[in-house]
Amino acid sequence: MEDKSMAIWMTTKYRRHLKTIEEGLVAREFALTVTINGDQYATIVCTPINMNELVIAFWHMKV
Repeated sequence: MEDKSMAIWMTTKYRRHLKTIEEGLVAREFALTVTINGDQYATIVCTPINMNELVIAFWHMKV
């Protein structure tokens, strides 16, 4: 199964005033809007894994 939470991007890093450009792992972000019975409750920026569990936990906190 492909890991959808990370992506490979060219990144710029600075170490002791030295600039390097290299490939690096970056966390992906996904805007998830929680809508229940047509009512929008929240938009959460999260990684695109375990979103069902995130919505269930969010709903339990709201009840």
